[in-house]
Amino acid sequence: MALSDPVKAEAAAIIGSNEPVNLKMVLLNQLWLKHGLASHQVVPPGKLLVHPSNRGGAMLNGHDVLAKGEKLMSQGFRQDLLESSSVAFGLSSQVAKRQEQIEANKVLVEQFPQVLAPVQGDELYLTVGASHSTSFLKAKAMCGVSNESLKDILENGWKWLILSECLEENFPTLPLLYSAALNSSNSAQVAATDLKCLATISKYIQLGKTLEAAAAQTAMGEPQCKDYLGEIAHFAKLYTGGEQMPLATFLVAFSKQFGESALLGEEFMKLLTHYDFKVSGNLLPCFRVAVLAAQLTSSKIVDKIRKLLVKRDFDRLKTKCKAELQDAEKLLADSWSLVEKAKHLEELKESKTWKSLEGIRDGFASEMLCPPDISSQDSGDAPSPAAAGSQEAFQDLLQPDPVAVALLQNQHLEIGSNYQNPRFEHVPLVAAADTLVVPLRDELKDWRKNKKTMQILLAADIAEKQLVYKHPGIQESIQLHSTQVQLHKAFMTGPVNAKAIGFVANQVGVCALQHFTAGSLVLKPYGSLFLVKDQDKDKVKVMVGKFGVNAPKMISEFDKVDDKTVLVPFWYVKPTMDEELVNMQLEKKQCGSLELPCYVNTKDLEPGDLLLCESEMLAKKRKKKEGESGATAGSAAKSTSAKKSQEMIQSAMLDLGDVSQFHQNCKDRGR
Repeated sequence: MALSDPVKAEAAAIIGSNEPVNLKMVLLNQLWLKHGLASHQVVPPGKLLVHPSNRGGAMLNGHDVLAKGEKLMSQGFRQDLLESSSVAFGLSSQVAKRQEQIEANKVLVEQFPQVLAPVQGDELYLTVGASHSTSFLKAKAMCGVSNESLKDILENGWKWLILSECLEENFPTLPLLYSAALNSSNSAQVAATDLKCLATISKYIQLGKTLEAAAAQTAMGEPQCKDYLGEIAHFAKLYTGGEQMPLATFLVAFSKQFGESALLGEEFMKLLTHYDFKVSGNLLPCFRVAVLAAQLTSSKIVDKIRKLLVKRDFDRLKTKCKAELQDAEKLLADSWSLVEKAKHLEELKESKTWKSLEGIRDGFASEMLCPPDISSQDSGDAPSPAAAGSQEAFQDLLQPDPVAVALLQNQHLEIGSNYQNPRFEHVPLVAAADTLVVPLRDELKDWRKNKKTMQILLAADIAEKQLVYKHPGIQESIQLHSTQVQLHKAFMTGPVNAKAIGFVANQVGVCALQHFTAGSLVLKPYGSLFLVKDQDKDKVKVMVGKFGVNAPKMISEFDKVDDKTVLVPFWYVKPTMDEELVNMQLEKKQCGSLELPCYVNTKDLEPGDLLLCESEMLAKKRKKKEGESGATAGSAAKSTSAKKSQEMIQSAMLDLGDVSQFHQNCKDRGR
């Protein structure tokens, strides 16, 4: 049955939502049942296999099957609890896919031949929930029914929610979602452990998820290790062989051989993931995987956590066995390389006991002397298109890039940042750029980040413009100071002394102290010059060339006169609104090389006369009055001209009348 586009869209929205995983499953079940993509059926255990994606591809652990079965038998079987988590997908109708699903179950049975029932070939469904209980009951049915209370359920089965195979075809991550939801639904389920979460992350990666998304999806199943799932994801990123995570697959398969599922614990995973063995250029990925595998073999379990190796063991290896540690890493890496090339061999346990790891490696190598052509198998190691989006998140430390390893071991180093070190060499500013090849050794730990920027050489064309002899700012400054000197020289030519004028307080001003005829008193400006921008020239009252003149600080109280006081009479001339009192006006005067605005008296001055100029408002009134006077005079002139024109017209009319009369007289005479 094909999915319609609206159903696909609605399902995709539910799967991609932020709803809790159990609520997602409920909403999806309602959608499937509504559109005939799922149904409730009574199915006996003999018709069921385990879905290859169950528990992230780990499927199930035979030891957990026994433990779960013993618990069911001792506590008493409850069909309602079993049915609440009984969900299965239909086997694929595609021959190749169906065979792959069946083969995965055969391999699982070979791992636990004394626990799991063999594959019969007539199975119809793949479980993603109640898998451990179903496998136990399936094996129980094949061994014969000894418990009458189980007879009906073993022979006839119980109610299942059967999902159409087309759902998995359209949504490849759907079995993972259901497995996570059904394994988190109640305490009777076998909770996901560290390795099963690692397997689930691996499965999501292979289906095209990023590492972050895979970890988030795994966490939705509420595994027991949720609090430190980030450490597991970080371990997967660095030490499991790249985005295909082959070492994760190995660890999951290895973990099934040593009893029922147990946790490794947050303390151990943090230690194993982040411990610095101080081996320059090597993060020991194979050794870390071997340590994790060793921890899985421990029979000592405290609070559901396996106990074996502790930090003290790691410290001893780092300080006393560094050479042996490096040898072990090389040996393990070589052995794994052989394993990767031996996929054509039977995956069976050896009956022979070897004396050393080297002996195992050499014996294994002898079996590889004439292997079949496995070039087609090697292609499986290449990243799949689905997983391409997650490549950047992973480090393949089995075939590491030395620079990448150095950056991982020295996480204080960042590409593009500056660092200082006593042994760094200076590069001349004018020499050609050198490429420094830095050995990736322990000395990298001595590098310290430096916020200072590298020295660089200023371009010659830019430097030329900014030198003193061409810099526009310097030229303006020189011109300003030169003009300041000229202004001082002009001011000192014919200065007005204190006998000629006097300064007034309590209404600040200046007055004449002697008689001045009109035009004989000239007050020049003086003060510090400043550069005026073109747009501000209209705002500056006194300008000398392109510079403005700042008035010295004026005094209003004579007792405050001190050594810093500078008196310039020009600035003490005050404006007035009384036209009759105005006796000073601004005029342009050529003073040496400068043209200065100066106050000049327009009237005779007597001693005691205050020097006053017209205010701006008075000047506006005067100009307005002058404008009106001009307009009146113009109007009168126009009126006179019009009157004369009228008189001329009348005169012309009289002349025409005379001519008319002349013609009339001539006519009369003719008669």
